[in-house]
Formats: sequence, structure tokens, C-alpha cells
Amino acid sequence: SIDELKSMAIEAFSAIPNNNVDKPELAWAGIAPFGGNSVVPSFGYAVEIVPVQDLRQIILEWPVQYSSQQKLEEERLYKTSVYVAHLLGHEGPRSLLSYLKRKGWANSVAAAVQDDLGDFQNFEVVVGLTSQGLASVNQVIESIYSYIGMIRERQT
Repeated sequence: SIDELKSMAIEAFSAIPNNNVDKPELAWAGIAPFGGNSVVPSFGYAVEIVPVQDLRQIILEWPVQYSSQQKLEEERLYKTSVYVAHLLGHEGPRSLLSYLKRKGWANSVAAAVQDDLGDFQNFEVVVGLTSQGLASVNQVIESIYSYIGMIRERQT
């Protein structure tokens, strides 16, 4: 029951002192997650890693910053980034994946919100590349941005 769970929680955690400190994320609230005056620089670099296993993929990641607590709460309620991730990761006809497969560039596409960090989230697109896709990585990236542009144009 709820009362039993409450009793167990009190018993387990009552010895921990309450220091009345602010939530840690308040220290960086309002600071851009990358670039500008952020502690995390944004250089726009491509990091190439030689994997131990046979793996070819590209990961594109963007911070999504919210201008107010209300905007963040609206995102948590309406989950627009989850909807966009669903559109990008769709595998049916006329999808990004079907286009990349037709070109011989990719075997998989996945998109998701990776982290919810107080006042921003990280949105990520991961593409499992073929050998030909690895050789055409710039065109793959252009295709991803074109697909995002198409989604933006078709919004109502």
C-alpha cells in the first residue's frame, strides 16, 4: 500500500540531512548548452572514431533549449520532439530511411530525445551507414537536413 511504501521511504532516507540547497540545474538555468557563454564549447567539429568492431554510423545531435519554464512544460506535455523523432525514424514508403536505402547509403535510421537536462534536451539522429554511405557521408547529412526542412515546411 501507499502507507507501507511511505513508511519504507522514511525509514530508508530519514537519516539523510536536508541542507536546503537549490536544485543543481538552477546553477546553469538560462545559459546556452553549447557555444556562447556556455561551459561546453560548440565548435561544429566532426569527430571520427575508429571503432573496435565493424561499425559505420553517423550521429547528429542538437541541443533543444527552451526559452521559459512554461515552454519546457509544454514540450513535456505535448512531446513535439518525440513526434519529430517518430517522423525522422519512420521506416515506411517516402521516409528518410527509404530514400537512404534507395541510394544505397543506409541500413537504419533512429531518432530520439536523449536527455532532459532541466532547461534543454539533446535531440539525436543516428544513421547506420553502408560502405557507400560512409563514402557519401556529406550527402547523407544533406538528406537528413532536407528531410527536416520538408517536415518544417509541411507543418500546419
